[in-house]
Amino acid sequence: IQKLETHFGHPMTAVELGRQFYDGRRANPVFWQEMEKIFEEYDKTHENKEWMFDRHPYAILPDDIYAKRKKAFLTSKERILLENMVEAALQPPERKYAEDFMIAAMLLPETSMLKKMSNLERRHILYAIDSGDFETAAKAITRMDNICDFLQKDHFYISYLVWMTIGNIRLEALNKILEAGIPPEKWLEEQLQILTEMEAKVRQMEKQVLYGEAVSLFNTLHWLAHYAGYAGNDMKKTSLYFHSLRFFFPQGWWQAASNGKGLAQIFHVSEFAQLPDKATGYPCIVMACAGYHQTNRRILGFTASCRILRGLIEAELLKRSTGDYPETMNNLLIDPFSGQLLKYRKEPCQIIVHVYQKVRKDEEMPSAEGMDDIHTEDSYEFVAEKCTVEAVQIWSVGPDGIDDDGMLQESEYGSGENAKDDINFIIRLDKPSTVSN
Repeated sequence: IQKLETHFGHPMTAVELGRQFYDGRRANPVFWQEMEKIFEEYDKTHENKEWMFDRHPYAILPDDIYAKRKKAFLTSKERILLENMVEAALQPPERKYAEDFMIAAMLLPETSMLKKMSNLERRHILYAIDSGDFETAAKAITRMDNICDFLQKDHFYISYLVWMTIGNIRLEALNKILEAGIPPEKWLEEQLQILTEMEAKVRQMEKQVLYGEAVSLFNTLHWLAHYAGYAGNDMKKTSLYFHSLRFFFPQGWWQAASNGKGLAQIFHVSEFAQLPDKATGYPCIVMACAGYHQTNRRILGFTASCRILRGLIEAELLKRSTGDYPETMNNLLIDPFSGQLLKYRKEPCQIIVHVYQKVRKDEEMPSAEGMDDIHTEDSYEFVAEKCTVEAVQIWSVGPDGIDDDGMLQESEYGSGENAKDDINFIIRLDKPSTVSN
């Protein structure tokens, strides 16, 4: 443990984790209770299939459905209240950080609420773009930044994943603002700096979260040895201590104790990619760490997206100074997946567009996912269409390291074709029809 404390620079205790999380801030449980209540009211007054539209946020909708959804969203009192709650720095929730409490079992409802909040902000941005309202779109970006600032103070793995998810939503929304041509140059230059900082933060948070996960696992082993047998985390009800079982099942006790040593060895790393991805003699720890090494792909993907968008902003600034987008760009950043420069083109390229189409109820649906309302005569489905557009595009070859010519496309079931996983952003030169939902 002392070696890990030296490695991370902090005591390996739950109390220290709490001290760093609060960092002088005072918990405000009422704030989060109020947000939860407002979301409940919002869900009552809006369609119960928002998850489906969130999966395809840039789909082309029929005019009547688009207009109906836009009006309901912009006139929602709950939406306004929620946005007001994230106008400034978010206050922390009330949490218990103690050695007699298994922090791995801590519920984090704020993470799901903040992800929902970011989906609302993205939707607001798309409606603002549709109206040419840059100020409203920029304010929504700032609110998402407030959400990310809150999450980056946390040490939990789930908070880290949600931070990256919301960060990617922000990047996509920024791309749409850029594509609309409405932001001033000064704002774009500020975004270049913010993107550079976001790329740095994803790695800074990585070691912070590794520390938090190590503390959480040590805390779990300590809790099992000294407090397990109580009802959940309730210290008022006593029962048989787990550590008493060492007399009846010494192999199990030895395994738990040895996993403590294994934990100290395994977490003496600075990146998730350095964690084990197979059995190492410490089964409890390996099970707990399952999937951690895959996180590196997400980190590299986030890094690639930040660099791609920085390149597109540079191309836009060049276009504003010269009158046209460059034919080539020689100052692109490195693709973290290939180690080579990111790829650029100014020419027709293929993209996937989702279209929300109306079908008859008695017509066979391709999947239950696409159904709008099975209790009405009509139902809808999202259909993916490949089309060629005039655009400026920058892309990464993605996790598989194969250049798919900038395409990101899932493979069809039974087709025998591999999925295409290139990461890309574009600026369409032929302006698209309504694509916000």
